Amino acid sequence: MVAYLLLSLLTALCVKFAKLETRNERLFNVFSIVKFPNDGCNTTENTYGVCYSATECASLGGTASGTCASGFGVCCSLSGYCGGSTSVNNTYFSSSSGTSSPCTFSVCKSGSDICQIRLGFDSFDISQPSTVSLTDTNPNTRSQCQTAQFNVDSDGPTPPTICGKNAGYHMLLDAKDNCNTLTFTWTDTEPQTWNIHIMQILCSEPWKPADGCLQYFTGTSGYINSYNYEGSHHLANQHYTNCIRTEEGYCSITYTEVGTDGFQISSIAPSTTVLTGDLCT
Repeated sequence: MVAYLLLSLLTALCVKFAKLETRNERLFNVFSIVKFPNDGCNTTENTYGVCYSATECASLGGTASGTCASGFGVCCSLSGYCGGSTSVNNTYFSSSSGTSSPCTFSVCKSGSDICQIRLGFDSFDISQPSTVSLTDTNPNTRSQCQTAQFNVDSDGPTPPTICGKNAGYHMLLDAKDNCNTLTFTWTDTEPQTWNIHIMQILCSEPWKPADGCLQYFTGTSGYINSYNYEGSHHLANQHYTNCIRTEEGYCSITYTEVGTDGFQISSIAPSTTVLTGDLCT
């Protein structure tokens, strides 16, 4: 009788602990932590963002704009302004009302495995270069960015100074260990506006552009424009490399001018006499 009672008591305890263990497993599953990568995403405003939890997005100063990671995350839209900095992929550097010259913004690597920074000019409208006018007091300034400039530094070749209208264009930089600096300066009283998408590119990305390319084009057709082409004035001192990806199955490329006067080399005679040879003093 004693053995039977002891066996019954042990059986009851085992059943009780088994039920308790199952209940704890159910409770733990309810409160499991969901982890997801901070990949790029598309916001509801048709811009780029990064997938974060709502709490992480708020702590970075971002704005939730849509969902990601099967609804567990938010597509975080991030913007920075003059005097600011970022170390987060898919940040936008934007102008704002009351912005004064000079305006700088720092772009720091999000990790040690970042090799390149791509600047996508969603909007870019600053003062035009000195025009090709015969009344210029100094002919050497023609087509130079005199009243407004955009400059960036790079760990590779120095990008040229640009100005004018460059919406839809892009620029590639070699990422610096101590951050890249974007700088706008101007003396003109006209509004200077821009919105620049900043993409950080991993060294291991299979689609990473080749080193030394300032612009990188893909696809079997398209247009290659010099900076400020839309502003109708060529910019001075534009020394850089455009690269074109070789598409699968293709082994050659053809270039065609746009219209009948799409490619020209011209000059305006200076108002002063050019001295050569023994006439130079």
